[in-house]
Amino acid sequence: MQRNVLRVAMRTSATGRNSATPLRLTLLLDNSGSMQRADRAQTVRRAFETLAKQLTPADQVTLISFSNEPKLRADRVSGSDIMNFVSILE
Repeated sequence: MQRNVLRVAMRTSATGRNSATPLRLTLLLDNSGSMQRADRAQTVRRAFETLAKQLTPADQVTLISFSNEPKLRADRVSGSDIMNFVSILE
């Protein structure tokens, strides 16, 4: 149907996040058949690269992929190693 949807939601306290407080992100990645199109994979990759540029070394990211069942792909990758995380997407 030529629709591309990317939804990212983040919730913080009403006063915002203290810049000294590290992020602990857990990302769920759909890797079912519907995501096999090249344009969708490129969109996800660009989104992760954009995120990687905004993380600090104290931040941590966990990646869980799923199609039929969830799989832990990366656990608590630090913000300084996030480009290795981007390669996991491949």
